[in-house]
Amino acid sequence: MAKTEVDRRLKTAQAAIKRASVETQERIVVSGLSSEAARAMLAAMPTPQQLLPELDMEAVERIAPDRDRPSYDDDDEWPARS
Repeated sequence: MAKTEVDRRLKTAQAAIKRASVETQERIVVSGLSSEAARAMLAAMPTPQQLLPELDMEAVERIAPDRDRPSYDDDDEWPARS
């Protein structure tokens, strides 16, 4: 279930990024930007962090199945992959 939520959020963010890209390209072509207009447009564009915010791991863990998985604090080391 957590993977499904992460995948859903990723697809939503990817669609938002593509939409913003297309809208920006359209504005560039239509307006023949002046330098001041270009700066204003760039300032108004959302950042990647706004389009795909960092995952709230506590929220993901709440919707993830409660299997026998270890819980890690920031100070803990992750087990090595084999």
